[in-house]
Amino acid sequence: MDTLLPLKREDQLRAPKILWTRRLSEAILNPIEVVDRFIVVESGGCLYAFDAVDGTVADNIYFNNRMRNSGSHYFSFSGLDELDIKDLVSTPIESQAIESNSIYDLSTLKRIYRRDGGMAGVPLIVGKKAYFGFISEWQDSFVIAFDLEKGEVVWEKGLDGHQTILKFPPTTDGERLYIRNLSHLMALDIRTGREVWNTKLTGKEKEEGFRDLIFFSAPVMYNRSLYLFRDEYIIPYRPKTGETNYNSWRRYLGSIGLNAMEAGPPPIISRDKLFTAGGLYFISGQLASIGGDPGGFSRISSYDMAQKKALWEIDTGHASVDKMTLGGKFLVTADFKGKVLCLSSITGDILWGSRLEGGVRVKPVIFFGRAYFATDRGLLYCLAL
Repeated sequence: MDTLLPLKREDQLRAPKILWTRRLSEAILNPIEVVDRFIVVESGGCLYAFDAVDGTVADNIYFNNRMRNSGSHYFSFSGLDELDIKDLVSTPIESQAIESNSIYDLSTLKRIYRRDGGMAGVPLIVGKKAYFGFISEWQDSFVIAFDLEKGEVVWEKGLDGHQTILKFPPTTDGERLYIRNLSHLMALDIRTGREVWNTKLTGKEKEEGFRDLIFFSAPVMYNRSLYLFRDEYIIPYRPKTGETNYNSWRRYLGSIGLNAMEAGPPPIISRDKLFTAGGLYFISGQLASIGGDPGGFSRISSYDMAQKKALWEIDTGHASVDKMTLGGKFLVTADFKGKVLCLSSITGDILWGSRLEGGVRVKPVIFFGRAYFATDRGLLYCLAL
């Protein structure tokens, strides 16, 4: 590890250029979607579409024509952050309000899926199917496979008392679907939902002095292997069996402080490069306000998976890094307090940073040379990269 870059004071950081902002009726707590050239968000039970370039409200006829036969969908899932938030007030502009735990076909603006009494998690979209976790109002966990084209559930698998982590999307190798629970890593047959294997995440991690708490990342696939990341370890699993050799655990990541990744953003792998960040963590499924690193701040790091070497690491100066998006040579992050950063994905240098009005509860989007952020005060920002 050659570099550890301290975050400068906020008033010393270069401020981003605001290209446009829009203030909506209520908090934006569901995903920002890029559809064609539109930015689509939900606020106060209503769906809004804005031109990605200038922020003008999309003309209904033009939007509908562009969406026709597009196969695009909007996921209004209430559990993406696993926070106790009030139900959105339905205030429809026309005939129908956007409701939580629903999937909408944007070509018809009709709801094709709804599940009451619980929270749905971040989906994995593979072709015409969506795979996502769901926790019922009785705290029972499920994994659901949904056919977006037919508008029907393909299969639903109960997790037998294991609690899924809603903000961690599943991952797949095309044959199996891999799910992170609070204490297990599970593989399901992607066609039927049948359990293939179930590995308990206990053992060596308890030797590290964390009082039997388990801190692991979301699962990621790379080069036909399944990986979890914990503290300074990269842990490989065999996709067919879920087995790993504990003796092979190595401190590939040097001093990177990832020991509290449970509520950090899912790791990103792109072209052999891994990007990870620490964050808050969960204890028995509840959010705890603990910094991502024992020193008090979270770190963001880049790692070359092919070369097995750390590229850079940065101390963000934040108590957590909750959201992270990669777009080419840019990496943008955000937290619940509204702090946003833009970094060079190549060097880790901070290009700009600022604090938005309100906290950021949904993942930022990079599109058309711009970064889009939404806050819990109903503001949608378009910032220049």
